[in-house]
Amino acid sequence: MDVTITSPGGTSAPSPLDQFTFASATPTATSTLTATATFTPTPTITPSSTPTATATPSGPCAYAFVANFGDGTVSVINTLTNAIVGPSIPVEGSRSSPIGIAVSPDGCTGYVGLELANEVAVVNGSAGTATFIAGIPAPLGIAISPNGKTLYVVSNIASGVVSVIDTTTQTVAATIGVGVDPVAVAVSADGSQAFVSNSNGGIGNGTVSIINTATDAVTGTPIAVGAFASGIAVTPDGKYVLVTDMTGNSLSVITCSPAW
Repeated sequence: MDVTITSPGGTSAPSPLDQFTFASATPTATSTLTATATFTPTPTITPSSTPTATATPSGPCAYAFVANFGDGTVSVINTLTNAIVGPSIPVEGSRSSPIGIAVSPDGCTGYVGLELANEVAVVNGSAGTATFIAGIPAPLGIAISPNGKTLYVVSNIASGVVSVIDTTTQTVAATIGVGVDPVAVAVSADGSQAFVSNSNGGIGNGTVSIINTATDAVTGTPIAVGAFASGIAVTPDGKYVLVTDMTGNSLSVITCSPAW
């Protein structure tokens, strides 16, 4: 389950099932709030099989990239016209299992984790081509720094590692040990921190690890969140980190602290 933060386009009455768990930086402090659902009607686009998608809202290219897990391709959508751009782009064959996606700040390039190929595909949306960064074990969640210079890739979930990739040289600059069974990663708007959701194998509470991007090191103690932590995002103002708790059917909200 992914978390995406958007500007709300409308509201509807809250459902009795719209219950979310809010957790502060102190793991034991929790409360429950009834949420008001938000939605923005949009045209429907039919991609290839079993897709996940990430879009960039603005930039010279304004592309969305869709990872078609089932057939090993990436589709490109022009977000200004809501039209698919050209044919789907092959990324190392039908067994590569494309899944995690990040988009460059200019909206022109998609970075796609190929879980079974142990690579990250670098997809040029305008050219309809892909190159590959090798040596990334089982990449899953991906996030990019605000300046577009660094990728953070959850790789080798069993080993609990995030790979740091220099997008200019397309090489691994560092590997960072995080929590147990990490799934996804998100970067703060100022680029100073990366937050990693650790599922803990679905056993008990998940956690969130905090990476200082200046030192490429984990700082502080992992923060306990709900069961099977998965999708993660940071609010644009940097005040909160949102974590979907897949088996807990909840949304954990961490209040950020300047001390981090």
